[in-house]
Amino acid sequence: MNACSSRDNDNVISGPEGTTLSVNVAGITEYAQKDLNASVSNIQSLKTNPSTTIIAKEQMVSFNGFDALVSMEKQAFQKKSEIAKNATTSVSSGFSAPMASTTGMSQGIKYRLVIYDAADVNHSAPPATNIVLTSGSAPASPIRIDADKTYNWYAFSINETGNLPDINNGIIDKAGLKNKDVLWAKGTFATQYGNNSLNITFNRNTTQVQVVVNTLGVSGMMTGAPQLELQSGTEGILKYGDLNIFDGEYSNPTSFTLTNQGGSTPSPSSAYRTTFKVHTIDNSTLIPMNNLKVKLGDFRVYRQDFNAPSNTNYPDRAFINFSSPTVALNNGTELTFGRGNLYTVNIKLIESAVNVAGVQWARSNVKGYDLNIGSGNKYFFMADPMNNLDNGYVPFYWNNLSTDICTEVFPAGTWRLPTKSEFEKLLGATATTVFSPNTLIFNGVPAALGNGFLGIQYSDTNTVINTGYPVYGQKLTLPMSGYHDAGKTSGYNITLNIPKQKIEAGYWTKDGSVFGKQYFYTSGEYTYTGSGNGPEIIWGGNVTPPSGQQFSVRCVRN
Repeated sequence: MNACSSRDNDNVISGPEGTTLSVNVAGITEYAQKDLNASVSNIQSLKTNPSTTIIAKEQMVSFNGFDALVSMEKQAFQKKSEIAKNATTSVSSGFSAPMASTTGMSQGIKYRLVIYDAADVNHSAPPATNIVLTSGSAPASPIRIDADKTYNWYAFSINETGNLPDINNGIIDKAGLKNKDVLWAKGTFATQYGNNSLNITFNRNTTQVQVVVNTLGVSGMMTGAPQLELQSGTEGILKYGDLNIFDGEYSNPTSFTLTNQGGSTPSPSSAYRTTFKVHTIDNSTLIPMNNLKVKLGDFRVYRQDFNAPSNTNYPDRAFINFSSPTVALNNGTELTFGRGNLYTVNIKLIESAVNVAGVQWARSNVKGYDLNIGSGNKYFFMADPMNNLDNGYVPFYWNNLSTDICTEVFPAGTWRLPTKSEFEKLLGATATTVFSPNTLIFNGVPAALGNGFLGIQYSDTNTVINTGYPVYGQKLTLPMSGYHDAGKTSGYNITLNIPKQKIEAGYWTKDGSVFGKQYFYTSGEYTYTGSGNGPEIIWGGNVTPPSGQQFSVRCVRN
């Protein structure tokens, strides 16, 4: 796609005499996507509008013991006005114009322009011109051509500022094109004496796929550098190949896996979205319905609260480990990728539930609003159900409910508070007492915090152990986390060799609009001696919560 003009040229080449060519990049035919770094939207001459097609509606899928909400859409363009397919020329004797700032292609981008005599239909003779130009800069010397001739021209770029691969007999070797944003254009122009102008509008010559992995639903950030593959069944559809400069087609296609991608370094300012951008030349594979998949390499999600104590002795308690997950996208129709189109895949990872007594339970308690998570996401799950400290010294029972905060855990509406009857179903499950030493939380335990605390752990034949979670999160573990009442605290920390009286825990329930308290406690005196799991934990039933009391929150799937 091309046109010609003598105005606002990228590369203006002229001399006091002879026939010369000035070149301008008018822009790139673009898809409208806000988070792509595309300035072409500012070009008024490119009157385009996006056409979006839903490939897969958002739905819950399970994979490798984990859950996710997935969706996919295609974004293409419909032109409102036809852009001329052939360039023309204009004569400007003694022409000299200032170099204009570019709008369609970022300054500094390299592109190669190759010009052949149009009479050489087989391109058997060397090109009249084979030059690498830079967007926003004029070449060191003029492009000189003959007057009163017709030329065919070809241009390509990989939309980068680095070196461009050269052409060998009209072919660009695929070694320099792997996962590149290949831009291509061609046209014909006839010359006249003086300066001739050529405008180039590039087309995108690959399909771009954006895979956006959102880890907010697992309350942490992706770390490491996972690989990524796109598959139709088991066949890879990320491909690159040798480019024919004359027709824009590829040969010798080769599959590849995207590597060295993703991974935000854990810090309070890190984003909870990791975006993979890939380019493929595959526009022939027919992907059957419900056959498109995204395969990721191993990665971890870091769930440590950045204000909480860090324990380098037991770092795994702050991570969820994902082992080469393959995510089915459930495309609702068969499809073939189209060049120049943008496909966006959204994968919202969600903490998988643990099944006990027919109820899908969250693996850890809800933690209150934290600025590290970002505005609009007030609540999330703790890294480890038996981590009894949050933000250093704030216990995790500090919840005085007037609404169901489980429904606000990202993504909203996935979780809710359990009912009284759902809690009571645990009476039929196997229960054991577990003890978590504070040494698992701190490198050096503050004396005032004691040596650890208790929890009650449930399992039944339907419980599937997912070793990707911290050890206490692999089963349903409810910490004996105390409660708060009008400024008074029911403590739960246990100090070595010091007798401890009644240890309690309260958990919120909700039936309709009525909130309740599920009550657990220990009976009699207990002394922790450094070994053993601890005393029996007694089921206290579901009671009306006294006014002002604050309890822990454990969610169930909606």
